[in-house]
Amino acid sequence: MAASETPRSLRFSDWIRRFDGGDAPAAHFLCGPETLLRDQALARIRARVLGPDDPGLGYRRFYGAEAPLGELNGALAGSGLFASATLAVLDDAERCARGPVAERKSLLRRLEGGDLGGFGFVALSTLTVGELERKNEFARALLRVCRVVELDHPRPVDALRWLLAESERRGIRLDARAGRFLLSRVGPDLQELSRELEKIEIGLPAGTAVGEEDVRHLVRRGALGSAWEFCSAVVEGRSSEALRLWQAVHATETVLRAQWLLQRQARVSLAAAGPPSVPHLRDLLLRSHDIESALKGGLVPGRQDTVALELAVLSADPAVSRVGAPVRPAP
Repeated sequence: MAASETPRSLRFSDWIRRFDGGDAPAAHFLCGPETLLRDQALARIRARVLGPDDPGLGYRRFYGAEAPLGELNGALAGSGLFASATLAVLDDAERCARGPVAERKSLLRRLEGGDLGGFGFVALSTLTVGELERKNEFARALLRVCRVVELDHPRPVDALRWLLAESERRGIRLDARAGRFLLSRVGPDLQELSRELEKIEIGLPAGTAVGEEDVRHLVRRGALGSAWEFCSAVVEGRSSEALRLWQAVHATETVLRAQWLLQRQARVSLAAAGPPSVPHLRDLLLRSHDIESALKGGLVPGRQDTVALELAVLSADPAVSRVGAPVRPAP
């Protein structure tokens, strides 16, 4: 490939360098699990298309299978009465594969031309490029007509470097050993690491030196790491401990977010699990998807969402799943 050519798929750091240098096509596909980098990239594209002082009038966001592709096409065809430009964002883009064929083809034709008349389009997905290639024809077509930015989690050493730099930026005096311990528990997910730093900011006075024992203490009293401790307990089949941890998690996390974290952890564990562990993890994934669909569809009334999640926790315990329908144990 000649030096002047731009590969269709770019890593985040390469994309930033090209984008800031003026290589900014109208259509992007931000894909991969690293949502913090996705949000940063989307903010950059938004400022380029709509201007840094945009009040939001030209920003249109459409969501997955619920997205009316005809309306999205209309947004890219005209800015409306109150905005001089439009940025159309399609979330969970791979889920639009069952939309009307004519509307899908119209969108792809518009994007394939490359020139959207000053407008912008961004497709989003937490799936990797490889997963999208295997997903469906619409996802593959979007990969062909958009500039693809691959947003993978960084290597642990790079995640630690980011964690320490971000801590300094926030005024948190995080010791390197404390950072390594936090990274060993959360993993190299920058969005989750950022959330844990927010909890440290809340839990400790400004300017406090934060060592490994301070982080361990925050974990023990439930002020830090409850969500990932909860997810680990669930996927490992420790249902009693998971239900105990859920009481702390539920104070700060919604059921919808908790089930999303469980889905992610179950996928990771399923990929690495041996045959004896696979059935209960698959059951957990299925139940978690059911909870997501029911919550988004408004089918779960009142506090029954919590009951549904607790049943999913129990279903992931191999000992419980062997004896039939799960029954919540007495505290």
